[in-house]
Amino acid sequence: MKKTLLTAAALAVAPLSPAFGASDTDAIEADERTIETSRPVAVILPQDRIETLIELGRIAPLFADGFLTALVVNSMDDRQERLTENAQTEAEETAAPLFAALEGFDVAGLALQTTDVALASPDWFKAAPASLFPMTETSTIADFAAANPAEELALATYQYQLSPDCTQLRVVADLKLVDREGLSALYNQQIVSLVRLDRPSYVCDENVAQWADNGGALAKAALGDAFSRLEAVIPQVLALDDAAFEEATDKDRESAFGGGFYGPLLFRDERGPVIWQRKTGFIAIQVAQLPEPAAEPEPVAKPQPLAASGDAARGEEEPLEEVPDTAETTAEEAAEEDATRDAP
Repeated sequence: MKKTLLTAAALAVAPLSPAFGASDTDAIEADERTIETSRPVAVILPQDRIETLIELGRIAPLFADGFLTALVVNSMDDRQERLTENAQTEAEETAAPLFAALEGFDVAGLALQTTDVALASPDWFKAAPASLFPMTETSTIADFAAANPAEELALATYQYQLSPDCTQLRVVADLKLVDREGLSALYNQQIVSLVRLDRPSYVCDENVAQWADNGGALAKAALGDAFSRLEAVIPQVLALDDAAFEEATDKDRESAFGGGFYGPLLFRDERGPVIWQRKTGFIAIQVAQLPEPAAEPEPVAKPQPLAASGDAARGEEEPLEEVPDTAETTAEEAAEEDATRDAP
């Protein structure tokens, strides 16, 4: 069985591409899902900013064999390395506005929330609250296992990327279940959640400008949508046993195309298709959208003064009505009555 990666440094550089379709860890049988303890969950985020992907054409030697071939191959290897370094530098320079726009964006918070929501859905998973794995040179999965006694551990590793043509933002989730004792893989599946531009350009700088405009509003919304999509897709993938996995990945079943990928269709929802590709895993595809602007509260009506009539309505003051002095009137009447009573 494959051992899980031991150190944070190793996790940061390891490719997240298990041999899909050729492993006994692609699905979990129903009788292997239930354990007595809850499963501690570590969220691993081996990046401090978005990764820029590059794509190079194939460089092939012209000779078939012999010493000269070895020299040519070595030369080609050096050339490939130089081309890769140059392409990576150029990609990072192009993506600089996006780096700046996403500065301080809480990707770790999104990863923790997504993991908790996704793993709470299958009742059998019994996931403990996810914790962020410390990315230090000395941090090891063995330490995490020692601090969290349980039969099995869950490891959720996330990478977030800008596609080579800058038309897509991708969140790659690599989900593993490992045995606590030997740290051997019991389950390993990868899910890519990609969000593509609705109106992409053939010019990479123009695509980056779309993502980075307005403080990175579209990029931030896309990353949020990519993570939230995983909350729905991960439980669907975890639900597959061996037979269901074989059926879902059968090349003869209905297939779909999207985001440059093509493969058997797992399901389709209002956001788009979820397909499977042998060398990539499950791929969820959707179109980038800015969030709906918050509705403005209706203005509160100010109280209106009572309508006036007559001269007051025309801006003229009405004369006050005289009110008789009741006390004086009463005194005069009383004196009059007394005088009448005293008369002979």
